[in-house]
Order: sequence, then C-alpha cells, then structure tokens
Amino acid sequence: MQVKSVIYLTLAGVVFGVAATWLFIELADGVRRENDARKQALAAMQHKVTQHEEKASQDSLDAVAVTPDLAFFTLHGRVRDVKTDEYILSFTREGKWKNPEAYVSRSGYNLDFRYDKFGYITEGKAKQKFGGKSAEHIKYRWRDGRITKIEGDGELGEYTITLKYDDRGLPSQTKTVVKGDGVEQEIVASYTYTDFDDHGNWTRRTMRSAITTREPEGYYDDETEEFVENPEPTVESVEETQKRKITYYK
Repeated sequence: MQVKSVIYLTLAGVVFGVAATWLFIELADGVRRENDARKQALAAMQHKVTQHEEKASQDSLDAVAVTPDLAFFTLHGRVRDVKTDEYILSFTREGKWKNPEAYVSRSGYNLDFRYDKFGYITEGKAKQKFGGKSAEHIKYRWRDGRITKIEGDGELGEYTITLKYDDRGLPSQTKTVVKGDGVEQEIVASYTYTDFDDHGNWTRRTMRSAITTREPEGYYDDETEEFVENPEPTVESVEETQKRKITYYK
C-alpha cells in the first residue's frame, strides 16, 4: 500500500505539476494576448490620431497653399473655378491654370504664356484668332511671389503697370502709364476689399481710379474746328465694384 501510495502520490504530483504548468502557460498566454490586444488598440488609436493630425495639417496647408498660377490672380487654397462678369478661370487640384486660352478668347484673341523655371508667368502674347496678327506682348516682373510690374506693347500703345500690396498680400494700389497715338494717360487705382469667403480669398472689392490724360502734341477740336496746342490735362474719376465667385475642390 505504501508503495502504491507513493506511486499514486507521485503520479498525482506529476499530473498536478503538468496541470499547473499548463495553467501557468495558459494564464501567461492570456496576459500576453491581452497585452497584445491593448498594444494593438493603442497603436490603432495613435494611428487615427496621427492621421487626424496629418489631415488637419494638410487641410491647413491646403487652405493657404499658393502656386505661381494662383498667385497670378491673388488666390490661395484648393481653388477649382473663379467666375466674374468678364471671365471664368479654372484650375487643377494642384493649382495649375487650366484654361489660359479662354482668358482673352472672348475678345477674338489667342493667348500664349511663357513660364520661368519656377513656374511663374513671365511673358504673354496675344494674337488675333484670324490672321494670327500679333496684338499685344506683355512682360511680368515678380518679387517674393508677387507681380510688381507689368510692361505691355499693343495696339493701343505702350504701357507700364506698377503694383503695391497691403499687409495681407493684396494689391492696394496700381499705377498705369499708357503712351500711344500722341496721348499719355496715367491711371492711379486704389482697392478696398469688403468681402472674403471662408478660405480667405476676396470676393468683392471697390476700385477707385483717377485718370489723367495729356495730349502734349495737341488735338483737333471738332466743335471749334481748330487745333488746340499745349492743352491742359484732363482728370476724371471712376469707381467700380468688382466681384468674383470662387469654388473649391473638396
């Protein structure tokens, strides 16, 4: 009996040991699985947070993103279309101007642009649709991502436009000097911005212009039928409200 008891106890001990070992392994595996699950959940949460932060950061960048073509029209963000009473502009999602040919096509001209290595428009040439006669040649001068000077030579003569900007980077004043056919004009325009959309682009502004016209060579007065020499310059004021509707990529 004692031998059998020892054997039984030994077997019981072995079985208990095996059971205890198995139980310990199972408990350890359970803890490990639980820890792994917690780690996975934490990693998933961190991934979501990172994605959210990246999206928020990207959205923030998209809201202020400026490409050379957008800067050409004082725009920023994921602009898709711009509509005014005079023209419709369209851009790709990456901010590339899609329809430059439509900018002046309404007037019977084709437009061709030249770009520098950074993607900024440096020259524009307008030609008549029929006959291909050159109508205008324009040069654009840039500084710090803004147009500061425009020089043109066309059917109406030569002209130069200089631009000033406010603290928001919007044109605050332009000065245009035109010379042609014995007439010189100086047009000083100031801009007041009144409406902006949710993306910060202006949608309404008022342009006030003072136009000074000089005819240094004189002119023939049809009413008096006399030639007027050294006439005094004429000055007139013009006020215009400009609007634009902007749509964006989602």
